[in-house]
Amino acid sequence: MVFVRGISAGQREQLAVLFESGLGRQLFLELSSPLPRVSELAEAAAAIAVGQPAPADLPRLVLGTVLFGGAGLAPAAFRTAGGPACRRQTFFPTFHRFQVKQEALHGPLRA
Repeated sequence: MVFVRGISAGQREQLAVLFESGLGRQLFLELSSPLPRVSELAEAAAAIAVGQPAPADLPRLVLGTVLFGGAGLAPAAFRTAGGPACRRQTFFPTFHRFQVKQEALHGPLRA
């Protein structure tokens, strides 16, 4: 859903005219402004692919998309790693949950 909203954020000026002027249009413009403009990034990538020079705002588009994605994934990565309450930090959380269940059923596993 965020990806679709990012596509619409890249076309927000064209889409804003579809709303009547007033609260609806202003709300759309305000809610779509913090999203990365994925469609503009795709257009820039297509231009590079056909041999045209890179747009001047390409670094801003890439950095904005990476930062937005990182900010969105950070809570999930923190939760998957167990956060501060996890008794063991592991890169394999699924195996860790399996091991904890097995230890609860059968006692500590042998090394």
